[in-house]
Amino acid sequence: MSPVFHLDGILDDIDVAALPVQQWSIADVMYSGENNDVYNPLVSNDPEMVKLAKSIAERGILDPLVVTADGFLVSGHRRRWAAGMCGLSSVPVRVLPFDKPEETGEYRRLLREFNLQREKSVLEKIREEVVSANADKAYVELQRERQKRSDVHLRAIEFRGETRRIPITAVKRPFLDACLQVIENQREFWPLSVRGIHYLLLNNPPLTHASKKDSHCRNDKSSYEKLIDILIRGRIFAEIPWEAIADETRPVTIWRPFDNVREFVRQESGKFLVGYWRDLMQSQTHHVEILGKKNTI
Repeated sequence: MSPVFHLDGILDDIDVAALPVQQWSIADVMYSGENNDVYNPLVSNDPEMVKLAKSIAERGILDPLVVTADGFLVSGHRRRWAAGMCGLSSVPVRVLPFDKPEETGEYRRLLREFNLQREKSVLEKIREEVVSANADKAYVELQRERQKRSDVHLRAIEFRGETRRIPITAVKRPFLDACLQVIENQREFWPLSVRGIHYLLLNNPPLTHASKKDSHCRNDKSSYEKLIDILIRGRIFAEIPWEAIADETRPVTIWRPFDNVREFVRQESGKFLVGYWRDLMQSQTHHVEILGKKNTI
């Protein structure tokens, strides 16, 4: 049985480049299943693997593989696979002075240390960072960040009595119906801003009060405040979906709890490149910018 293995510091005492190169039978060089936990699985029809196999067939393996004393690969899974594709019977190796660590986490970290210089996909880089994370340090940082976010200083609010919104009356119903029509027509662009709804209503101004023929919606403060009131009541009485309107100028903080780490990693990796936009103007002679005065556009 292998002794307890701790990666931290052990490699500082080993000069891998100074280890003698030995020629081992390819059958004695064993793959590490943990390699697939961090790096993409090896497949023979991978164009890069085909290219590597062709290079090895022509020039041999230029950089020796690195294995543990009991023959498990630490660096060189791709070279070992490509060598097998070429039909080689032996491969050059450098042998580390210890067996494969029994602790899977330590072995994954060992794999990462020996593959830092390799070209990798985005997903492989994410897996490397997960493997490299120090659980104790990460927990301390998490506690510090949570404390920082929750440290909010506000004056206490005293509630006295209660205020209730008046239900939509018959004289206000046409105004609300006009708002509902605008909101539904713009469903593709939800959430809308109150100001955006206001400007759309001005295209065909409705009456803000059905019994007052001179109460057409105007581009003034009074009409805007009446719109705010009718939209609030429309949402409270479930006629306007809450998700239809948002004020993006007001910051909102939402803490989403997770049942387990897997769900969090799946969410973060799933939206990893969602915000990426390549600069399509980088090769153009002229740079174009479009400036808008109002958020409503």
